[in-house]
Amino acid sequence: MAVPPPTPTIGILNDDPRLLVLLEEACRCEGWQPVGVPIDRLRELGPEGVAALFGDQRPWVILYEVDAPYGENWALLRWLQRLPVFSSTPFVVTTTGKTELEHLLGPTAVHDVIGHPYDLLDLVERVRAQVESELTASSGRASGRPSQWSPRASAGTQTRSNAPDRSARDPSRASGA
Repeated sequence: MAVPPPTPTIGILNDDPRLLVLLEEACRCEGWQPVGVPIDRLRELGPEGVAALFGDQRPWVILYEVDAPYGENWALLRWLQRLPVFSSTPFVVTTTGKTELEHLLGPTAVHDVIGHPYDLLDLVERVRAQVESELTASSGRASGRPSQWSPRASAGTQTRSNAPDRSARDPSRASGA
């Protein structure tokens, strides 16, 4: 019997409880396992506590909200990126101060920066791109993530994304495999 593909874990770090709920639900609709955590709680937990939030599942993508004060929250982001649990995890950053944050970031500090207001479907598409990138990158490693696995296909649900249909480029999706 075939082993079902792993479910990507998506870390959602945001201080707005309404956004946490919304983003967690959007992740579930994609077939992903969200782990939502208020940013203030991260500061209290320390490295071991942050790692414990995710158990033995390294998050595939971290969705992180950087609010003012940008310098303080940017420092927390850099600290998170140095933790072993997140060391190779792509970060998608949302912020109200995209220009200010880009000035602090430099060109390669995170994988994507999205300014407010943002479209939820666009945000999900950008997270999906990082999940797919992780799948591609891990196909040569012993990660337990099958290289032909698609989170969309695995979820068995149709997404409401405006993104182009990639099934024509991926024969396994077109054939239903």
